[in-house]
Amino acid sequence: MRKIQLTLLALLIFQFSCEPDEDTGPSIDYDQVSDEFDNMFEGAFSITESLQLASIVDQTKNQIMVKLEVENISRAAGNKIADYYTDASEFNRRPFYPAPPLSTKFSDTNIIQSLDNIIDTARVFNDVQKMYIKALSRDIASLDNFVDGFALVTAFRNQITHTKELEENDKILLLEFASGANALLEFMENGGAIAIQRSLQEMIGNSVSIGRTLGCSVDWRSVWAGAVVGFTVGVVVGGITGATAGTFTVPLLGTAVGGVGGAVFGGAWGFTSGAVYSIAGNFLTSCFRSGTLQQTPPSCEEAWEAYLSYQTNTFPSDCFIVPILI
Repeated sequence: MRKIQLTLLALLIFQFSCEPDEDTGPSIDYDQVSDEFDNMFEGAFSITESLQLASIVDQTKNQIMVKLEVENISRAAGNKIADYYTDASEFNRRPFYPAPPLSTKFSDTNIIQSLDNIIDTARVFNDVQKMYIKALSRDIASLDNFVDGFALVTAFRNQITHTKELEENDKILLLEFASGANALLEFMENGGAIAIQRSLQEMIGNSVSIGRTLGCSVDWRSVWAGAVVGFTVGVVVGGITGATAGTFTVPLLGTAVGGVGGAVFGGAWGFTSGAVYSIAGNFLTSCFRSGTLQQTPPSCEEAWEAYLSYQTNTFPSDCFIVPILI
């Protein structure tokens, strides 16, 4: 009975927290929360320094078949983020990926609208949260220079901290989103994408000429889309799992009831793995092969939906195999 009561309470907090109470001043140090989230994301993004991001599964005279190791990326990110929580063992941390396998659905012309649609369909966010997330998402997606993004994040944090439109639990998720954006900007600015490229080049070895990779670049909007979609999916999955578990403890916040703590964990996990996966996928589908990736077969889209909705526990690894011409 107690577990059922906690679950119901978690859902009530999550769904109706947009109804503000009388402002009595914050009981949480939001600056400290942001600092803790910054450290968490910095640690999570650092996993790429020692992680196997891809592997060669087959080779012929004219091409090699390279698999993007999404399971490694997801598992490593989840394990790293779990260091910042207690009771994380109750969270079903099976590897997941936040977007259809190597999807081309986010084009330059529709990416902002696509992200808005995904955020809108996430029932876990209330209307005010959606407004803030979409605003920062559009601003970051439109960046021409990473340096300009830090000012956007700072302004966003100040706005969230001082608004009376949101309850404390609502602000926590938004501040986490801001910290993810800040950490990703720092990662890109400090050569994180280049490190991933070098890792992939070392893995592929002498199969592909180094000249094929010298002019490579990563599509920032695609990377950001992976992070935003990952955050959104992670919050939804984490909120459900956390509510089922009853409680989920976030040390920097104290004990958060069920869905709130799970959503915070899942959001960080999805954001990090979605961004890293997108960076590696960008390189595999552009720098290391000629032509452009065609839309993945419907079977892969269906496998993604089935895995994400828990209809199956089979991870469709074959959908992440990319042919590289040599």
